[in-house]
Amino acid sequence: MTVTLKRIVFAITDMPKMVEFYNQVFDMNLQPVGEPKALQFYSGTLAGIDVLFCPNEIAKVVAENTRHQLCLQVDDLQSTIDDAIAHGGTQTGAIENGIAAIWDPEGNSIELNGA
Repeated sequence: MTVTLKRIVFAITDMPKMVEFYNQVFDMNLQPVGEPKALQFYSGTLAGIDVLFCPNEIAKVVAENTRHQLCLQVDDLQSTIDDAIAHGGTQTGAIENGIAAIWDPEGNSIELNGA
């Protein structure tokens, strides 16, 4: 059996804030899907993987904490942390052994590994 990851879907509560964060910090180039509407989907790519941002009003994901966790390798750890903070993210602890953790604006955790 062959399995191929086609896309990852994120359930998003504050779409404008999350689109701005991921476009600015991770260059996802998120763009609206289809005609503009009240509950707009956005698509882009992260680390070469297609990503779809779905309004949580549609996805109906119920989570007390994070709805997803990413682990990303980045070229410049401190610069990525600084960008994340400048665009609504939060650093969750000190850099240890070339690894840091941040939260995106909706509190989803992202592990950052320095190159």
